[in-house]
Amino acid sequence: MFYHQIRLYEVLDEYRLYSPDGVRLLDQRRISAHRHGWEVFRVTRTVQQWVNDSTTNHGFFLTTTSLSGRHVNGSYVRFAQRSHHHNSKQPQLVVFTDVTKRVRVASYSILERARERARRKRRRNYMNARMHDALTRQLSSSAEGGRHRRATDVFQYSRRRKKSCSRHELYVDFDEIGWSGWIISPKGYNAYHCKGGCPFPLGQNQKPTNHATVQSIVHALRIGKDLGTPSCVPNKLYSISLLYFDDDENVILKQYDDMVAASCGCH
Repeated sequence: MFYHQIRLYEVLDEYRLYSPDGVRLLDQRRISAHRHGWEVFRVTRTVQQWVNDSTTNHGFFLTTTSLSGRHVNGSYVRFAQRSHHHNSKQPQLVVFTDVTKRVRVASYSILERARERARRKRRRNYMNARMHDALTRQLSSSAEGGRHRRATDVFQYSRRRKKSCSRHELYVDFDEIGWSGWIISPKGYNAYHCKGGCPFPLGQNQKPTNHATVQSIVHALRIGKDLGTPSCVPNKLYSISLLYFDDDENVILKQYDDMVAASCGCH
C-alpha cells in the first residue's frame, strides 16, 4: 500500500513559500494513496492570532510529498478545487466563537424583577422545608402510636444509609463507542452520571421532589408493597455541540440537548 505525507503550513511570507522562513508547519499526517474523503486539521492558535492581528493572516499552504520527501505528481493526489467540485467538498474553516457580553444592569425594573424572583425562590424553599418537616413529624407520631418496632427499624435504616445521591464523572470516548467515524470534534466529553442512595429522611441538598419525599416516608414505614426508595437521577441537563459528517459527507455543526448531567437529585 502506498502512502503520502500531507503537511499544512501557516504562510508567514507569501513570496517565500518554499523558504523555511516563509512558512510555519502546523500539522502533518500520513494518508493512504487509495483514501478519499475529508482531512481535519486543528488550527486554533493560528486563527486566534489572526483574530488578534489581521495583518498576520496570509493564509494556509498545503503540500503533498512521498514518505521520502519527494514531490508527488498531481495526478496521484488531488484536492477539491472551488470551481471543479460540489460545494459539499469545498475546504472549510470552522470557528467556535463566544459573543457573550457582560452588561452592567442599572435598570430599576430589571433589579426589581430579580429581587422578586429571589423572594419567590425563598418562599418556595421555605414551603418545601415546612412540608418536609410536617411529613417527618407525621412519621414520628405514627411510629410512636403502635409502631415502635418499625420506628426503630427506621432509625437503624437511617444510620445504615449509604452514600447520598451525587454527581460523578463519566467520560465518553467517541472512539471507544464506535462514533469516531462520523464525529469530527470533540473526541469525547464528560457526560457525568448520578449515583448514590435516597434514603429517609431526604435533605434539601438532595433536591428531592415532593413525590420523592412522600415515597421515602412510605418506604421507611414499609407501607407500600414492593416499593423502593426514590431514584438518584439527573435533575438538570446541559447540551453540547458536535461537529460531524452527515450522510452526504457535509460537515455539520449541531447542538445536541440533554447530553450532560449538570446536577443530580432524588426523584
